[in-house]
Amino acid sequence: MLRWSDSLLVAVQAELAERCDAEELVRVIDRIENALQDAFPAARWVFFEPELREHGEHPL
Repeated sequence: MLRWSDSLLVAVQAELAERCDAEELVRVIDRIENALQDAFPAARWVFFEPELREHGEHPL
């Protein structure tokens, strides 16, 4: 978690296995972001960046 001024940001980059279609993936990511917001209520922004295994060990 980073702190920029008085605002908090939670950013997660996670490798995901392909097990669902794009719509379900969006729903899963939304649930994760909501759970993170609940866990860190002081966070102004919550971002979840999915990566697929096919992109290799270090995609960025």
